[in-house]
Amino acid sequence: MRRFTLSIFLAATFLAATHSPALHAETGSQAWLGYTRLHQRAAQNYTTLPDTVFTLGDTAIIRSAQQELIRGIGGILERTLRVAPNLPTNPAIVLGTLQVIQKIVPTLRPPADLHDDGYWLTQAQLHGDACIIITATNDRGVLYGVFALLRKIAQNESITDLHDRQLPYAPIRWIDQWDNLDGSIERGYAGRSIFFENGTVRTNLTRAAAYARLLASVGINGCAINNVNASNSPLPSISPAPKPSADSTPSIPPIPASPSGGAKRSIRSMPPSQISPGSSLKPTPKIVPAPPPTAARKPMLQT
Repeated sequence: MRRFTLSIFLAATFLAATHSPALHAETGSQAWLGYTRLHQRAAQNYTTLPDTVFTLGDTAIIRSAQQELIRGIGGILERTLRVAPNLPTNPAIVLGTLQVIQKIVPTLRPPADLHDDGYWLTQAQLHGDACIIITATNDRGVLYGVFALLRKIAQNESITDLHDRQLPYAPIRWIDQWDNLDGSIERGYAGRSIFFENGTVRTNLTRAAAYARLLASVGINGCAINNVNASNSPLPSISPAPKPSADSTPSIPPIPASPSGGAKRSIRSMPPSQISPGSSLKPTPKIVPAPPPTAARKPMLQT
């Protein structure tokens, strides 16, 4: 009877696991960007989060920041942000660079040391409503700020008194790949290259785009995609330098004969300016013999 009950329990556990939508959906390939739903009790801490997003600017990176915010809030809190085409009259999350945001919030006083790729998360009053401001000196900083806000919510951190300034230590923050053009990876143990295959760039770069998104989410702004032992085959063909013509090649001036008829002047005695760059004749270095050892000489290493 116990064996039968245990078999029933294991079978039910297996069926529940294999038919669970959450288990099927989570593969780990998106890392933290899967935006797993926050527990209901933790999600209650963000009921006052504005349900509107207003974006200042229309560059590709600013659009990506807006899309990432909508995607993240939709996954973590299961809420749909409304995109406001104009400055809203209700609480909103406002995205944009300092240059444009200060035009609508002239009282905003950003940190004096804020520089490129840094971001500032703060709160400000717009039309009497409390808004969340995500701003930076450049577009990339705005995107990094969006990821920072989503990271705070995903980790159940408070955003009640939001004032977070972050500055990158280095302007270039990159990661190295050791991918080869044939699709293999030097010391790679997790499959084939997401950039190359059969000597050329892959036609489908979907995974490369997902990888770039993951790198951006942690502030990395560059990637060296080729192996350190790189092949020169992807480089454009380089034509060899044209050979100098006979008219343009300087010749070695004749060596004057000595009174006895022999050529006594050596190439070493010629001034360097009279030696042709293409000539195989080179000045002979002068060899200085080493001084003889003395009795007072001591060994360099003593035991």
